[in-house]
Amino acid sequence: MAENLGADKSSLPSTGAQSSENLPTPTKNSPSQLRKRYKYSLIAGIIVVTLIIAAVVGYTVGNAFKYHGQLRQQGLLHFPAYVEDPESTLILFRYGKPSSFSGYTDQIEGVLRGYSPVNQSSDNVQLCISGPPDPLSGRVCYFPLRNLGGSCTRQEDYGFDEASPCVLLMLNGPEEWTPNGYTEDTVPKPSRGQYQTNYSIGSWESFVGVRCEFEEPADIENGGPISFYPAHGFSTKYFPFQEAKHYRSPLVMVKFDKPNLGVLFKVTCRALARNINPGDKRFQTTFSIRID
Repeated sequence: MAENLGADKSSLPSTGAQSSENLPTPTKNSPSQLRKRYKYSLIAGIIVVTLIIAAVVGYTVGNAFKYHGQLRQQGLLHFPAYVEDPESTLILFRYGKPSSFSGYTDQIEGVLRGYSPVNQSSDNVQLCISGPPDPLSGRVCYFPLRNLGGSCTRQEDYGFDEASPCVLLMLNGPEEWTPNGYTEDTVPKPSRGQYQTNYSIGSWESFVGVRCEFEEPADIENGGPISFYPAHGFSTKYFPFQEAKHYRSPLVMVKFDKPNLGVLFKVTCRALARNINPGDKRFQTTFSIRID
C-alpha cells in the first residue's frame, strides 16, 4: 500500500521553482516586446531630431560672426564674407544657382536673427521715437527689420537670386562714442562713382551717413547703381554703444541694383560723420563682387 502511495506522489506535477521553468517566456515579437521597442525607438528619434534642429539653428545664428571675429569688433563691418575663405573680401556666386549663394544668405540671416522681434523682446527695449534713452537707464532702442527694405529679405534671398545682391553693413561704435552728424551746409557731396545715403529726407544731424565708392572707373558701370536701406543711414539714437542686455548695433542694407555679370568690381563703403576721420580704417570696409 505504501509503495502505491509513493508512486502516486512521484507522478504528481512538481511545484515551486521547478514549475517556473515551464512557464512561457516572451518572444522577440510578442506584443510587450514590440511596445518596448517602439517606445525606445520613438525616444531615440526625438533626441536625434532635437539635436539636428539645435545644430542647424546654432550654425545659422553663429555662422556669420565667425567670419568677422568677435561681434563687438569696432567700426564698420560688412556681411557676408567669402564662403570658401572667411579672410577674403570676395563675394562670388553664380546667377541662377542657389547652392552658390546659400552660404552668403545664411550668413546674413544669422546676423538678422538676433534682430527678430522675439530676440528684442524685453522690458528694457523701447521704440525711441523721440530720441535715445538715458545711457544710465539701462534701456536700449528697438531696431525694426522693416527698415532694411522689402527687397533685402530672406524671402527674396537678399537679392542674390535676382543677381542684385544686398550687402549688410553694421556700425559698431567705440564705447562712449557719440557721432556728430553733418549739417545741411557741411554734408559732403558725392562725386562720380560715389553713391551716398540721402541726406535730403530728414535731419542731417540725426544720422551717420554711408558712402560707397567704386575703386576703378570701369567698376562704376559694372557695379552701379546702389540703393541704401534705410535711405538716410545709421540713426544716431543707437549710440553710444551700451553693455545693456538686448542692445543692437544699427544696420544698413546696400543693394547693388543692376550689376553686370562676369566681371569683378571692388567697393569701399565708409561711415560719414563730423567726428569720423576720413582716414580712420575702422569706419570703412572694402569688398569685391563677381557674379558669373
